[in-house]
Amino acid sequence: MSRRLLLISLQCVAFVSFLANGTGVYAQDFINEDLTLKLELGTEKMIYRVMQPIEITVYLRNMGEETLEVVEPAIDKRSFFFEITQPDGKKNKLLAIYGLNLQKIKLPPKKRLKFTASFTPEMSGSYEIEARYYGYQDKTIVSSLFKVFVVNPPPVK
Repeated sequence: MSRRLLLISLQCVAFVSFLANGTGVYAQDFINEDLTLKLELGTEKMIYRVMQPIEITVYLRNMGEETLEVVEPAIDKRSFFFEITQPDGKKNKLLAIYGLNLQKIKLPPKKRLKFTASFTPEMSGSYEIEARYYGYQDKTIVSSLFKVFVVNPPPVK
């Protein structure tokens, strides 16, 4: 009983510290001098259970006033890259991206490209997700660290 109570209290403390960190459902940031592209990450919810697949939605948004020519996001370090940091500090690269093509496409002003990737967490804790896009004029666009919290399922009685 006391072990279960300790586990529940640790999960509550971790959850409260996670909420205090101030991450929202969508993280957005960019490293780009002319501020024309923005990379946004999001999930359906912020708390998942162990072994429950997490689908990440990614938007590459043209913030400028001109049409841009970009490489369509693909499983290739030359254009797109995901890094997931597990609660134990190990980092993994995510390669499950759908809608792949290495050709250049036109991205009109104020429009966005949307694609998804997914992974299945194997341990509870806070997962940090970061995306990098390399497909625009030899510039790197980096998302903010996006956090997803994973909890153990309730015990079966």
